[in-house]
Amino acid sequence: MLSPILNPIPLAEPVLSLSPLTPAAEPLFIALFSCPQVMRYIQPPLSVDQARQRFGRILKLSTGPAYYLVNHNPSQQNIGLAMLNILPEQSSAEIGRMLLPAWQQRGLGKALGQLLLQTASADSRVTQLTTRIHSSNNAAINSARKLGFAQQHCLPDDFLLFSLQIK
Repeated sequence: MLSPILNPIPLAEPVLSLSPLTPAAEPLFIALFSCPQVMRYIQPPLSVDQARQRFGRILKLSTGPAYYLVNHNPSQQNIGLAMLNILPEQSSAEIGRMLLPAWQQRGLGKALGQLLLQTASADSRVTQLTTRIHSSNNAAINSARKLGFAQQHCLPDDFLLFSLQIK
């Protein structure tokens, strides 16, 4: 049974939903990966060409992480990307998320985290979630802690590894 933090009271209409990444998402992908504000805690921003190439490689992947469009249901806009990388041999999954700057600082990171938790929990192989957060990204650290993630250790690249047992 899921703990209350992993099984929130359902809203009449969910604020966010996930949909598969499609070729139509290329402009959003480029906007995110080339934006200094979005990328400041992840890596240096990519050029438009580099982002386009990365998007093409991701679309061609038949295995590996699943990438999703993040849909803001009330406005019917795509506002970000989410990643769920299930590692069945380890019974764990890594999550990642990014939102366009106009949608940050609205509590949507926590809502997106809950949605990823629910998505991962639906896979019987996954018993633990992990996420890597840059040590200076206080908003993401606070969001992860509110979701029940605990910091495990500091990685050599100045990222912190958080984990959450879900089953």
